[in-house]
Amino acid sequence: MISDLTLPTGETVKLVFLRKWPNVGDMIYLQSIRSGRLNEGSDIATSYRNMACFYARLLADEVHDKTKFDAVVSPPSTRADAIVYRESILESISPNSNVPDLSGGFSRKERAKAASASSLEEIVNEFAYKADGHEAAIESLLIVDDSIASGKTIAAMLHHLRKAGLPLDCMITVAVPAWLNDGSS
Repeated sequence: MISDLTLPTGETVKLVFLRKWPNVGDMIYLQSIRSGRLNEGSDIATSYRNMACFYARLLADEVHDKTKFDAVVSPPSTRADAIVYRESILESISPNSNVPDLSGGFSRKERAKAASASSLEEIVNEFAYKADGHEAAIESLLIVDDSIASGKTIAAMLHHLRKAGLPLDCMITVAVPAWLNDGSS
């Protein structure tokens, strides 16, 4: 599925997703494990982990049906949940496409989390980005994460990438399996 998503900065990006709140099924794992409401041994956690590669292939198909991109990035995280999605998308494109993965340029201080942070500024300060020098040439960027709720993580990443030269008119697409919108936005 595809939708427009307005970030906390007011910027609108394209969102490609598989499921939207409240119909996320076992993908609720992605939010619940971080908030401590689930443990790794729960039935939902087991179900999600058993299906993650399948979901990743579905998301890769959705991305390639709905968007084009010349660079990809995932946010820095204390968990590896987004990696299967980014890797599946990158594996599904032509091996000769040379799409740079900017994920390695991001790091975090591990003090704040987007889900619990009270402000976008805290997330911006939580992240650091080491430019690779190609940011100014990017025309379309795909940001891949495991879920999205408020958009603070995406906005913080864009802050750092734009500081490194990402053009303001760059087409931004966010790909996630689960849109965990709480209904308030």
